[in-house]
Amino acid sequence: MKKLYFLSVFAFLSACILPYDKAFKAQRTVLIIDALLTDNPSLNKITLSRTEPSPAIDVYSFKETGAEIFLLIDTEEHIILTENKPGEYYFPQGFVAKEGLSYFLNITTADGSYFESDPQRLTPTSPIESVTQVYKTEDEADFIGARDGHSIYLNSSDEPDQKNFYRWDWKLYEKATWCKTCNESIYYHDDTTPPEGECRASRGQFRNLVFDYSCDGECWRIIPSQNTNIMSDEFVDGRPIQNRHIADIPIYQYRGAILEIFQYSIDETVYDYFKLVQGVAENTGGLADTPPASLQGNVRCISNPDQPVAGMFIVAGVSKTNYWLDRSDAPTDFPAIGFLDGRFPNPEPTTPTRPPLAPCLESLGFTSTKPVGWQD
Repeated sequence: MKKLYFLSVFAFLSACILPYDKAFKAQRTVLIIDALLTDNPSLNKITLSRTEPSPAIDVYSFKETGAEIFLLIDTEEHIILTENKPGEYYFPQGFVAKEGLSYFLNITTADGSYFESDPQRLTPTSPIESVTQVYKTEDEADFIGARDGHSIYLNSSDEPDQKNFYRWDWKLYEKATWCKTCNESIYYHDDTTPPEGECRASRGQFRNLVFDYSCDGECWRIIPSQNTNIMSDEFVDGRPIQNRHIADIPIYQYRGAILEIFQYSIDETVYDYFKLVQGVAENTGGLADTPPASLQGNVRCISNPDQPVAGMFIVAGVSKTNYWLDRSDAPTDFPAIGFLDGRFPNPEPTTPTRPPLAPCLESLGFTSTKPVGWQD
């Protein structure tokens, strides 16, 4: 697939918006703001993390817990966020951004540092009108490397006589068969283990062996987009957005999958920020030598102006659709990639009491919730 870079900005969704773990060789502590507010309540969340210099690796990243966060609406109404998971802060249930209002993000971290955002306003986006797929072989496109796959395109529309800026993102849901892998060990899931089970090994007993364990119920793998896909309507103004390239999906397996596609209407400052990040990543192959100051977003430290802050507070209108990726047009004369680093699964040999099944653990990469539009 297309080159991945360490800073996959604006993944939007539950996967977090700005995974900065190795964004640059930090010489100072940097606070990372991953904040999204839309007119879809299921997407709205703020994630705080911090990077620090480390002698062993370029940077050390950890969740920023214990912060107090509130949203100021038109300098009048306060909305308090709650930390439901370490470093993850949530708006009240059902809360959404509305057109015509200004939103200010206010953050006080556990060490007393105070941060404010520039005011942000919501611009509604046009609906995604249709999605199409085109099967391509390795010779027809190089995006999948040594694999064939599908290119995904969408059609939408653009409002005339106004500046519009767009961002597209997606998540792929693939049915999972294997929920646990143990290297040089075997899997246990019983009263003696944690709820997720654990791999155990006797000295040398399972040397050079890898065992895979089936899911104990329905489970789906979640594969997020890794690329920044943005557009200005400068050359489209008021005309249809046709055949916009959204994704390149290799043949992970022969059965179909759900592709959850998001179209965001972002403002010009957010667009310029993504364009900068996109350009740095593509021109240098990464952000390892990018100074934090050049990635300053729209949130600043008021209590200490010299404190580096990366990331953005994004208020955006969103349109979403779940598209069924039908792979019936793909030939089956080559092996699918699968999800085991290209190798074939190796289940533990069956005995009357083994092997156990592995639970589908809710995470960024797995879910037991059937995606909307799934076809059995």
